[in-house]
Amino acid sequence: MDAKPKMLIVDDRVENLVALEKTLGDLDVDFVRALSGNEALAHTLEHDFAIVLCDVQMPEMDGFETVEFMRQDKKTKHLPVIFVSAIYTEDFHMVKGIETGAVDFITKPIIPEILRGKVQVFLDLHANRLSLEEEIKLRTEAEQTIQEQYDDIQIHTHELEAANQELRETQTKLLELNQEVQESEERYRDLFENANDLIQSVDAEGNFVYVNSAWLEVLGYEMKEVENLNFTDVVPEEEWAHCQEQFQQILQGERLTNMQTIFLTKDGRHIYVEGNAGARFKNGEFVANRGIFRDITERKIAEEKQLELDRMKQEFISNVSHELRTPLHSLKGFVKLLLGGKVTDSETQSEFLSIIEKESDRLSGLIDDLLDISRLESGRFKVYKELVSLENIIRDAIQRVGSLANERGITITDEIQPELPEIEVDQKRIRQVVTNLLSNAIKYNNENGSITVRSEVTDNELLVQVADGGIGIADEDIPKLFERFYRVEASDRIEGTGLGLHISQQIVEAHSGKIWIESELGEGSTFSFALPLNEN
Repeated sequence: MDAKPKMLIVDDRVENLVALEKTLGDLDVDFVRALSGNEALAHTLEHDFAIVLCDVQMPEMDGFETVEFMRQDKKTKHLPVIFVSAIYTEDFHMVKGIETGAVDFITKPIIPEILRGKVQVFLDLHANRLSLEEEIKLRTEAEQTIQEQYDDIQIHTHELEAANQELRETQTKLLELNQEVQESEERYRDLFENANDLIQSVDAEGNFVYVNSAWLEVLGYEMKEVENLNFTDVVPEEEWAHCQEQFQQILQGERLTNMQTIFLTKDGRHIYVEGNAGARFKNGEFVANRGIFRDITERKIAEEKQLELDRMKQEFISNVSHELRTPLHSLKGFVKLLLGGKVTDSETQSEFLSIIEKESDRLSGLIDDLLDISRLESGRFKVYKELVSLENIIRDAIQRVGSLANERGITITDEIQPELPEIEVDQKRIRQVVTNLLSNAIKYNNENGSITVRSEVTDNELLVQVADGGIGIADEDIPKLFERFYRVEASDRIEGTGLGLHISQQIVEAHSGKIWIESELGEGSTFSFALPLNEN
């Protein structure tokens, strides 16, 4: 986990490889060079890479063919690849690059900050994936060790039963052997009582005969309560049928290994467990069902986090690719029309230039978000405070989103308390927060809707609220809104990467403030944030 991530850079010209290493020199990575597609494929067999930067035009095997071969190999099927080209800059080549399996297509000359920001995002995702895989590996190895130890205990238990049978048949050694059995049982009981795993014994009716201390501690019961418990009291109702099926298998003498189920604690929490279960028979009659389980709740959570991280990663790559391609295609189309002399009247030219300016601002905003999230993840995000008027910041933000609101016929009304005191903040960052909340309120509003911006002093804080009468947000989505990359279901038809609210939260908290949301589905939403007033 301490080794640096590796980055594969592919170009048939050494000077280009040197230039890429210099551009990305401040990233904490090990560079591996390849002067051809064949050499690049050979490196992927020897190393695990976090990301690949690949030139398109190369002799023998070009970049497109190289990536197609990578996608055919299980090891490199999902390896992030960014094409870098100074020659292939047409839309056709960019689209071909994305269809080949690349996550992005960058044309030269390269803007270093953009390239470093994009690469850093994939390095962070790679690091998070490795960390979760390592955690799951360690937990799995520990659980396997425990399993092996308790399999040995089961073997010793069967040996003990055989010894008890011999005691009954050998009268002359009865007292001596009985004493040995008692001492042995005490050792095993002490072992069971002090084991970390949950050990239980259940009779034919499902009533508990024995549980160890770990079982009591995890499920929250006292020993005196166990005698009145049935297995249906400690298993969720949706698991009853599955448990009954397994119980019947055990009654037939089958031993179940690595079985998984859910225990229900006394206070209603779900505990995921995994373990072994088998039956004890006496003279051919069933006596008890005995099970040894370990708590795997944390492992389940880690696995779910890994799945969620993979899903968010794929969704983020898709969103960023779309958000980059759309304005780029629009810009290129209008520029071609203007350069080709096909648009001669000044009014249409002015309209096209206005669209170009709007798409450029959109690209700039996306890049700013990517750079901000990179700074946040690397700990380089800072605020520069000065004494300013919050009222001026709010009115400036309203003016910035005015054209977007007008396009959808949305009215913005401000209810700002007169003579608000000045506050010490980073006005650029706070303006970014207000602008983001206003932009979201416009995007998720109804046509010809309305937005109200309020600001007032409350409890030695400056409160800012942006309220809309739009589509609203479901209750289950609200706790996740400020997570990076998270987008609600309705966002599939609305532009965005899922970074804005996460960045806004970080900005507000960097000012020792707080941000929250109140919403009702179909009725609208109110985003609020509060900043502490200056003491002096």
